Amino acid sequence: IPLAVSGVATKLNSIMVAFVVGLAHGCQPILGFNIGAKNFERVKATYKMAVKIGMCFSVAAFLLFQFFPREVISVFGAGDPLYFDFAERYLRIYMFMVFTFGLQPITVNYFTSIGAVKQGIILSASRQGFILLPILLTLPLKFGLNGVLFAGPIADGLAAILSLTMVTINFRGLTRIQQEESKKTA
Repeated sequence: IPLAVSGVATKLNSIMVAFVVGLAHGCQPILGFNIGAKNFERVKATYKMAVKIGMCFSVAAFLLFQFFPREVISVFGAGDPLYFDFAERYLRIYMFMVFTFGLQPITVNYFTSIGAVKQGIILSASRQGFILLPILLTLPLKFGLNGVLFAGPIADGLAAILSLTMVTINFRGLTRIQQEESKKTA
């Protein structure tokens, strides 16, 4: 049962990620052009709009997974009551931080698009590598299966915090550059 449910949750996760990555890639030319043109306000506005759209989609998915998990799971097939009981619990836990999905992939692509490749690589590797792997190796030792279930949402939350921190620092740097440029032209 856990393997079957995990497969369904992974498929749902893939659909979510595909939508947000598509949104992020759609912003790439706008971000790249405007960073080159030193139009930092448009760079920031594009990033913020992409995050808002991604977050709206992610919040809608969060609500769907939290309030209608049985209906979502039943799209992928039928099972006995034990299967559905575990599936509902698993989906609610595994997809608990899905509302943050609109942030991390868009921020990774943002950094790559503006030429800040090091930050993009750090963020890209953070959720699956730097954050998730240590959590997956430690939480199950203390909490068993619950440790496995909660590892993903914890990693998603920490990756979102890291994304917000890094983009905030970057935006401050862009503002500083913009102020210096306006002093030069004044």
